[in-house]
Amino acid sequence: MSNINYSISPEDYAKMQLPIFRAMPPPQGSPAAQGILTEALNMTKSSNKPATHGERNASFKAIASAITNYLGNRKNPTGPIRPQDVAAMFLRVKEIRAEYGEPILDHFVDMAAYAAIFGELSLNEVS
Repeated sequence: MSNINYSISPEDYAKMQLPIFRAMPPPQGSPAAQGILTEALNMTKSSNKPATHGERNASFKAIASAITNYLGNRKNPTGPIRPQDVAAMFLRVKEIRAEYGEPILDHFVDMAAYAAIFGELSLNEVS
């Protein structure tokens, strides 16, 4: 069991910079819920995320564009999103992160895994 104190003081809560957090009521309930909110806040403020994942606005725009392009160019662009489509979209997210952020090993390992899952799901659909 961890000895980390996940409680958020009213002063720290008031200092939260993201509009979504400012609009939320102070965390209530279990220590686990408070811990999750604290960790989420810390991740949004993390100084290494832009380096590893790219600047948030630019990379998310590129991800949105890549997913829109993928979905619009499938054999059945108006059909339901299939499990293999999800794997293909996750693959594109990792490609964008590698392009816009630092080329860390995690991106490429995840790309290989998502490509394998994409292939497995696609081949299972054909069989």
